[in-house]
Amino acid sequence: MSVGPRATLEVYEHAVCKDRTVRFEPDSREGGLVRKLGSGGRIETLKLSCS
Repeated sequence: MSVGPRATLEVYEHAVCKDRTVRFEPDSREGGLVRKLGSGGRIETLKLSCS
């Protein structure tokens, strides 16, 4: 996964944006997304912010 130069991505394990969350900063790349997320890579909600 790649995040653009003006974006921040937050992914949440649960739909109500609580418990486990992982944040990806602008211009970041992540090749092992499932490993970084844990919990089998389960994502119920994500939040993308652009500035």
